[in-house]
Amino acid sequence: GIALEQQDAWEDAIGVYRRALEVMPDHAALRVRWGISLGQQGHWETALVQYEEAVAADSLYGEAFLHWGIALERLERWEAAISRLERAVELEGEKAHALFYLGSCYEQASRYLEHEGYFIRAVEAFERLLEIDPNDSYALNYLGYMYADKGTQLEEAVELLSRAISLDPENSAFLDSLGWA
Repeated sequence: GIALEQQDAWEDAIGVYRRALEVMPDHAALRVRWGISLGQQGHWETALVQYEEAVAADSLYGEAFLHWGIALERLERWEAAISRLERAVELEGEKAHALFYLGSCYEQASRYLEHEGYFIRAVEAFERLLEIDPNDSYALNYLGYMYADKGTQLEEAVELLSRAISLDPENSAFLDSLGWA
């Protein structure tokens, strides 16, 4: 299935996961892969079913909560997405990818729901991520851009974005963020 995903053969990958689940119906990782394949096709509502089934099969499987949260974020169901992503971070032990998605979701929720508390939590998530990996250029860019977009802590934004660019000088998105700051 994963090999088919790498070829963008999403329907074929889903077929593999469907057949495998006939033999192993409680295999959470297979359900997550099926959900990811559905999401790649834009079928977020259907993907949610697979993530929910994955969690039902293994309530401690952090990847299921992570991808469930990502799908809910794509559907702009901010509070539900945050809940799943927070659980993913709890289960994954603050792995970088889970923290990044949580921070991103907090930031988006702060804009769409106009909730200042979510902005503060986004900053905290990206700061934690940068404590884990100070050279995460994407986290540096995201946090710097957040500050620039909000028009706050602009000197820190410029510093963060300059660090991101020093790590990845060819990334035009980072240059754009610095220009914004």
